[in-house]
Formats: sequence, structure tokens, C-alpha cells
Amino acid sequence: MPTEQAMQRLQGRYALPLRGFAALLLIAAGGAPAPAAETRPAAAGSTDAPPTAALSQTGQIERLLGAIAALDGARFLRNGKDYSPADAAAHLRRKWQSARRSAADDDAAHFIDALASTSSVSGLPYRIRFADGRETTVREFLRDELARLQPP
Repeated sequence: MPTEQAMQRLQGRYALPLRGFAALLLIAAGGAPAPAAETRPAAAGSTDAPPTAALSQTGQIERLLGAIAALDGARFLRNGKDYSPADAAAHLRRKWQSARRSAADDDAAHFIDALASTSSVSGLPYRIRFADGRETTVREFLRDELARLQPP
């Protein structure tokens, strides 16, 4: 089974599609990929997926990135432009990988607050526009997703 580092090198070298790569990486890390058909407009109050016991912080971050990539029909608003879910997840993955210096950088809550919520260029919050037109911040979406991943 390939290591996470090996999978990251493969992604960079061969530009694997994020959905396929995220699924492979999650499986390699001992997790299961987020459902690809998940298109709910907002995660607030959602209890449709059971929490995953003993999922590592890195595994939680991978799941969060997978949840973003799986939002069909959504657009991600960053610095005045909109991006596809796959592009948004790839951007957040690059930010995470370039910021990783210690185990603390693999904390899922830290990832959300320090890296995935606002632009380091403009300071503006990242936003998600769902297929139905509703919007929320990426921080709120990821916090809701993280709450679903953690056991009670």
C-alpha cells in the first residue's frame, strides 16, 4: 500500500484528478472516501453520515478536502473569482502541504481556521455558492463537516 507521501508525489507528478486521488489517499490512510454523490446545500444540522471513530487528524483533513471536491454544482469564491470544487480542494491541499512543518499543522481545526477559511493574499474569507444559489463561508461548511467526522 503506498504511503501518503508517495501518493502526494504521484499527485504532483502525474496530476491525478483530485476525486480519484483523494479516494486513493483516504484508502491508503485507512479511511473511506466521502460519497461522491453528496450534493447537500449546507452541512448545518446534517446527521446523515455516522462519525468515524479513530480517524487521524490527517485523515480528517483528507475527508474535508474530499467533501469539498464532491460538491457537484457548487462554486468556490476566492479573491473575486469563482472556482470548481476540484480546483478549490486542490488549492487548499497546496496551502496545507506548503504550511506543514510539524504535527500541529495536521490538526483539522487548525487547518480550517488557519488555512482553509481566508485568502492569505487578500484576507477575504473563502465562500461556497451551492448549486441552489445559497452561500456560506468555507469555514462554516468545513466546521460542520468536521463535527460530522468526530465521534460524540
